[in-house]
Amino acid sequence: MSKKEKVKSEVSSHNIISLGTKLEGSISLESDIRIEGEINGNINASSKVIVGQTGVVTGNIVCENIDVMGTVVGDIFANSLLSLKSTANVRGNLNTSVLAIEPNAMFEGNCKTINKTQPTA
Repeated sequence: MSKKEKVKSEVSSHNIISLGTKLEGSISLESDIRIEGEINGNINASSKVIVGQTGVVTGNIVCENIDVMGTVVGDIFANSLLSLKSTANVRGNLNTSVLAIEPNAMFEGNCKTINKTQPTA
């Protein structure tokens, strides 16, 4: 194991955009992220994205898995599971291999189920 891999495995790999934080610009990350603030830009994550109840994302999201409890205005490409919780408000297209939508979730757009072997973006 290289030094970089060892440090990466020892460090917590969760990112949080807290309530009251506003981020302008696109971000790329390899670790999980929870968004309770606002992001105006695209998100490209190789792991899980959580948009909390107070979270607002205006931009496209590409990720492995996503739980949406807040607001997303943009397209979502989830390689595995895309879950819209009851408080979710999404305006955009959904592309995923597995979709779960709870009662009362709001969704306006088109949905496409993909084969996991297809590229998502």
